[in-house]
Amino acid sequence: DLERERPAPSRKLRTLIVSPVSSGMLETIAYNARRLTANRAGDTFKFALFHYHLQEGMALPTMEPDVGEALLPHVVYQHAGPGCKVDFWKHLTPEVASGFDYYWLADGDVRVDFFSWDLYRYFLLTVDPLVSQPSIVGWSPETRGTDHGELRFNGSQPMSMNLHLVEMQAPILSAKIWPTVLKRAEAVNGTSAWAVEGIWNAVAAISKVVGCSERPSILVHSPLRHANCFDLSVGGSRCVRNFLREDCFALSPDESAMLARDIGGSCEKGRDRLAWQGACVCNCSRDTWVQW
Repeated sequence: DLERERPAPSRKLRTLIVSPVSSGMLETIAYNARRLTANRAGDTFKFALFHYHLQEGMALPTMEPDVGEALLPHVVYQHAGPGCKVDFWKHLTPEVASGFDYYWLADGDVRVDFFSWDLYRYFLLTVDPLVSQPSIVGWSPETRGTDHGELRFNGSQPMSMNLHLVEMQAPILSAKIWPTVLKRAEAVNGTSAWAVEGIWNAVAAISKVVGCSERPSILVHSPLRHANCFDLSVGGSRCVRNFLREDCFALSPDESAMLARDIGGSCEKGRDRLAWQGACVCNCSRDTWVQW
């Protein structure tokens, strides 16, 4: 029905799924790989895996035969060593992770039991959001899915919704903003990912204000199932869950120049780096960006 009302452009998508994983999560990642690579459109999925439960330099874990068969043909990068999410994202330089349309920063404990890529890709192709994410459900009706109520699936929402916040649990980021996200990741302390989450939400909001995107940030109600393992703090990592003052600088001249180059082509105002420079990144309200 959606295709009849508004046909999607016909092209194949390439997505890099980036996941921190413990050994117990590899079966989940393999399950996701099987489901996603069976999509009807022939879209490509590759994986970058960060084994945070291992010490730096340790051998990568040996996968069970069925897990390795499903997963290894699609893995383009693996790293062993403790760390936080930003530590892992910093590895995704152009030398490692180029040629993708989207970067899906998915936690290792989310599964695609109820998720339809064939539905989700329709919104990527017709809306072209800079930032998006699937809605979230808990592993069971009684368990935690996400702390953000607007991101929870309840069965009564429209298929897609405009968003103010896309959280770091499973964002799908357009390649147009990845250089800017990576630039911030390389500049921050690394123990907190909140300022990096802040930058993709800020960029999406400002792109609408300056007229570069009508729906830059959306939620698609094709839900992921969250196991809520909450174990990234094992293995000697030092991760914190708050903003760090030194990470929360406004959009820098370099970041703004990247945005003017990578997004500004779609709107006249956005081609001026000053349209982006100095904008709020952390603890920003909708009013902050509208006034900007």
